[in-house]
Amino acid sequence: MKSILVILIMTFAINSISQKDSVIISYPNKTNISEFVNTLTECNCVVMEMNGKLTEKEKKLVSSGESILFERKFNELDSLYENSSEIVQLYAFGGICLTYPDSLNEKHLQILKKERAVNIYQQGKDTFPTKSTRELAEMMYKVAIQTIEENKQQIIIQNLISDFIFKYSTNPKTYENVSFVNYHVYSTLDGATHEKIKSSEVYSMKHIFKIRNNKGVMNEYQARFKIGSELNIMLIEEEKDIESNTVNCYPPNLNWWFDNLGRKITEAEKKELGLKN
Repeated sequence: MKSILVILIMTFAINSISQKDSVIISYPNKTNISEFVNTLTECNCVVMEMNGKLTEKEKKLVSSGESILFERKFNELDSLYENSSEIVQLYAFGGICLTYPDSLNEKHLQILKKERAVNIYQQGKDTFPTKSTRELAEMMYKVAIQTIEENKQQIIIQNLISDFIFKYSTNPKTYENVSFVNYHVYSTLDGATHEKIKSSEVYSMKHIFKIRNNKGVMNEYQARFKIGSELNIMLIEEEKDIESNTVNCYPPNLNWWFDNLGRKITEAEKKELGLKN
């Protein structure tokens, strides 16, 4: 591999808007946690980013950090947080923020008050720059807060889709929720500032469900729902494998739904849904 880019929790925090950053290294065996802890404690530093070919020592350091960040149950991370060096405690806090943000408590948040300087590992250097424990923990905590808010919004979108199906299907009593998957949010950036334009979000989610269609046949369907920032359904399309490139459309395109699964609707309902008369 000519180039390996390793991005750990600190860089996830900085780039959290994309939520698509890749970690290109296989995760290590999940059992040797004491070895991982010892490696991180001896190094006495955190890894934010590495580029290029890694030495064996660097691979071991990265694998140890990833093992704690991505592969631990909450009880393990909680125990590490209480009983380890401050470096490992920082990694444990990052793992909780990344995977179990809803389980953060006042005990964990005490790390946001610690000002001890922490070394930031630099390849090929004998001396490292530093940041305070608080600064690094705040970056991690920002990810946790964002994840909590995104999870809340995702539940809102799921409920909206189910409510739509119950309200506008021909046979609502036959509806069975199988799963909601592939949730993501599109937004428009200002060309000058590269900041997200307010209320430009489009929420996209794939829903797998069973229902009796307009021909009276019970089938399983996979449909992609796209929902505007005002929580109006703009597009429903059957999706087998690949999502279409359509992100936004006005007036809403709900043809697939009403042709196959939807009941006849009134003029008032058409207006409520934003459909053409």
